[in-house]
Amino acid sequence: MSKTASGQVGPKLRLTVREIPKEQAVSFIRQYHYSKVMPRLNKYHLGFFVDSRLCGVVVLGWGTQPLQTIRKIFPRHELVTADYIEIGKMCFLPEYNGTKSFGSLVISALVKWLRENTDFLFLYTLADGIPLNLSDKDQKWLGLKDTFKF
Repeated sequence: MSKTASGQVGPKLRLTVREIPKEQAVSFIRQYHYSKVMPRLNKYHLGFFVDSRLCGVVVLGWGTQPLQTIRKIFPRHELVTADYIEIGKMCFLPEYNGTKSFGSLVISALVKWLRENTDFLFLYTLADGIPLNLSDKDQKWLGLKDTFKF
């Protein structure tokens, strides 16, 4: 198999992002995510498609104290809840878990979608203790290589 510069093995995947109904997102997450609990404050339910097949879901919204969160992260600025959005759930089909490329492709497509469709300044998330499998290239691009242990 060929390996791309991003670390992806095999043919290059082309992701399409679109909003999907809440019910479809929740059903996908309940089927494939280890935690069935959904965040309460959700704004977007996004589907990530390879060809026409739903391969991943990202739910965007806010945690339980959105204003306090952004002010704690950036205490010297007067940011408000409307300045950021948080990844509440991210879930992939099992065949895409553990790859070094699919998560990076999803994040890249998500950021592009946010830039084109919203006015948010920041995308925020807290990992829940599950190790990330990002390629070295993506870790360097995100500025995480020397900051976090993967």
